[in-house]
Amino acid sequence: MKRAENGPFLGAKAGQSTRVGHIARLYLDKGCGTCEDAQQWLSARFPMAHSQGTAKGNTSMRRKYKYDHQVQQRIKHAVEHILGHQGPVALGLDMAADTCNWGLCVIGLDENLSQGDLWLLLPQAARLLDGRPHATEGMFPSRDNACEYLKLLLSSLSQKRLFATLAVDVPFGWPKRHICFVKNWSAEHGWLADADLPTRSEFQYRLTDERLGGHFGLLPRSVSSESIGQVAYEWARLRHQLVGYLGVVDVGLGRPKVGLTTFETYPAALVKSVASSCCGYRSGMARRKPLLKHLKSLYPLRVDEWHEVVLQWAIDQKGSPNALDAILCAFAGWDHLRYRQQPESVPLSTPRRLLGQGLTIDDKQRIVSEGWILVRTAS
Repeated sequence: MKRAENGPFLGAKAGQSTRVGHIARLYLDKGCGTCEDAQQWLSARFPMAHSQGTAKGNTSMRRKYKYDHQVQQRIKHAVEHILGHQGPVALGLDMAADTCNWGLCVIGLDENLSQGDLWLLLPQAARLLDGRPHATEGMFPSRDNACEYLKLLLSSLSQKRLFATLAVDVPFGWPKRHICFVKNWSAEHGWLADADLPTRSEFQYRLTDERLGGHFGLLPRSVSSESIGQVAYEWARLRHQLVGYLGVVDVGLGRPKVGLTTFETYPAALVKSVASSCCGYRSGMARRKPLLKHLKSLYPLRVDEWHEVVLQWAIDQKGSPNALDAILCAFAGWDHLRYRQQPESVPLSTPRRLLGQGLTIDDKQRIVSEGWILVRTAS
């Protein structure tokens, strides 16, 4: 955990106990902390889950912080699993412009990557006071808390030096010609460059969008559009806050063999590759259950009683299925770990696979700037 210039701990707020900073440094920097230290740190970092959650006369406030506390408990359990684990770990993050629409999944894997255990899935049903799952309401922390939770999860992986990957459903960059257009366009003078204006396609789509679309017969939504652009910006903000936590960012030009790696993925492409009959799962709820059943045959997942309920809620989630997309991202991360361990074991959408052997210097520079989607392809 990095230290602030004017405080003992980057995550500490004015007036917080220095004990928080001490526990964070002990646990994250020196690597000698325990699960108990992590729990103390979380409880100290987010005391409002208890104190403000009992404010009288404010039902919405009580509900909000009650759910925050439930999320906190789920994060604690995931951290405990990580700290007691020796094998690989796959994380999936489904990004959105608002954290209430994010999805987050953590799966602990056996050494040979043959089976996994579901440790965390958010959003999930909020729990009523009697412990029963809420029929409609899900829980996910605020944006600030979500960032802190991600830091804790990722720091735990780094502390243990685990073979791990974080797969994120969001564009990591913008089209090269889109950037050129923004740089050379003036409201007063128009086009200022000597080169031709970019075409509509060049303005909208990255190289990876075009090639992946051609391979799968589907085209990722353009990062140049308003909705996806906002999500990509939120990822850029989050990534800036997570500098030093994400390990190596993989755009498909190498094969990181150890430690934590972060990469861009696309859940819809994974479904098209392994379960094409279930395409349209986002709007067609009836397709989600057979999809998950099929995926669990490819990615054998051990699930306890608690997470069976969580998975069912993910299948039934109304609106955008963020939790299911997070699982798909984690499964893409599982494939990525297989590829990193043994490239021939998984056909992955690397630039070399989709562009051929003749990668030019310009291709590589464009990929580094724009990003590249990595996902299992049909053999």
